[in-house]
Amino acid sequence: MVERFKLRFFFDGGSGTCLWSGNDVARQTWGYAVNHQTLPLNERTIIRLNEIIRWYDESFDWSNPADPCKWGRDECEKFNATVCEVLAKVREELGADFDIVDKFRRF
Repeated sequence: MVERFKLRFFFDGGSGTCLWSGNDVARQTWGYAVNHQTLPLNERTIIRLNEIIRWYDESFDWSNPADPCKWGRDECEKFNATVCEVLAKVREELGADFDIVDKFRRF
């Protein structure tokens, strides 16, 4: 039986990614931080991942990144909903060879 690629989904401000290897087979293939542009994803999904990564980075006051999210409730809810949509698309496109574990703590 072939081991599935396990990826963890979460944001790390300024990292440029939201997918991280979660097992040895994934780590051997992509390293720890996974460049989503190297995955078998539709171009539109790659663009959406880039958008939510940039959007997440905008939640910080980079002059004081330890402060909590600078967004209001509406922006947080909109972001969280978009993340759920994009993550569902990633799971659909990567299919049965991948186990995507959602580790993102919602705003």
